[in-house]
Amino acid sequence: MGKIYKYFSHDVLELVFDREEYCGIKCSLPKDYNDPYELFLGMDLNTPPEQLAFYHDIIADIPQNPTSCFSLSPIVSPMWAHYAKNHTGFVLEFDLELKT
Repeated sequence: MGKIYKYFSHDVLELVFDREEYCGIKCSLPKDYNDPYELFLGMDLNTPPEQLAFYHDIIADIPQNPTSCFSLSPIVSPMWAHYAKNHTGFVLEFDLELKT
């Protein structure tokens, strides 16, 4: 399946590695995401406002289970700028291949 990446700001380093042999990752409810359209990654941004409002209503109906977001690449400049505090943070790589 490959690898996924999680971006972090430098000020959470101790929280992420608070426990030996564990990595702490913040989970949020979808209703609390900073981008209400984050769950619709393939959406055309030229979509009429009425349809965007419909998507927003759909998000409100999604079961509110804690989730976390990942990237398929460790070199996405906007991710470094936003989630890694202007390139001062770090990114962790997670290998999704099962090791036997």
